Amino acid sequence: MLAHPPAVHFPPNNDLTKRFPELGLISVRDESATIDGEIVAIDEEGVPCFDELRKTRRSGAVVFYGFYLLTLNGKDLRGLPLLKRKALLNIFAR
Repeated sequence: MLAHPPAVHFPPNNDLTKRFPELGLISVRDESATIDGEIVAIDEEGVPCFDELRKTRRSGAVVFYGFYLLTLNGKDLRGLPLLKRKALLNIFAR
């Protein structure tokens, strides 16, 4: 169980979960991490549509595609091989 819901930040410390509340439903372990990823709106046909993100009333879903971990519990992981950081994200996001 999470102590608090995940927050999605875009520098400088702008909490995007206020604009995209569905991102607060991301299932992660109760740890602190920085994930490199992309927020994408999906239109009614299931196709990614970046223009949908600009709309206040979106017709489709908003999803977060995580690519890999940058930090985990305060530890900088950028020195690790990319495949290792992707594997750690897979474990973290379950």
